[in-house]
Order: sequence, then structure tokens, then C-alpha cells
Amino acid sequence: MVNFELKNYFFGAETPVKILENGNYDTDIELPEIPEGDEAYFITADLTIKSNSDFIPDFNKILRIVSLNSMTGFEVDLQRINVINDYISKINE
Repeated sequence: MVNFELKNYFFGAETPVKILENGNYDTDIELPEIPEGDEAYFITADLTIKSNSDFIPDFNKILRIVSLNSMTGFEVDLQRINVINDYISKINE
């Protein structure tokens, strides 16, 4: 059975999500509910995935993760790790 695991990852810079004059946001990323007075930003997580098969080469996957300014650093770190782990679990199903 083929199994995938995380080989490496890099986080890109934080990019703010801005609300436009028409009330829409300036991104096509699926956003969580943003409470009034709070702001959101996203980062890109560039993952390198490897398998236990000689027939499947390492590959990259980019995830975009949205966080809120009201979240603590610990909550943001945990959120990012959970999103990556969820992706790895999903491709191993």
C-alpha cells in the first residue's frame, strides 16, 4: 500500500484579505466567517510530499491557509499544523 508523508514545508508571507467597496473580498479563497471588527490574512504553505513507492516521485502541493488577526500565535500555529496533517491524512485514505 502506498503511503505519503510530509518531507518538508515552507510558509510564505502573510497576505491581508481586504474587503472591497462592494462588500466582497479581494480573494477567491474560501474564507471563514470574519467577525465584525476582525481582519483575516492568508499564507501559502508549500509542501513537499514523498511516498514509500519507488514509482511515485516526490511532489509539491500548495495550500492557502486563512487566519484571523484575533487568533493567538499558538492558535495560528496549531491551525497550520492541523491543515497540513488533514491534507496528508486525506491523500492517504
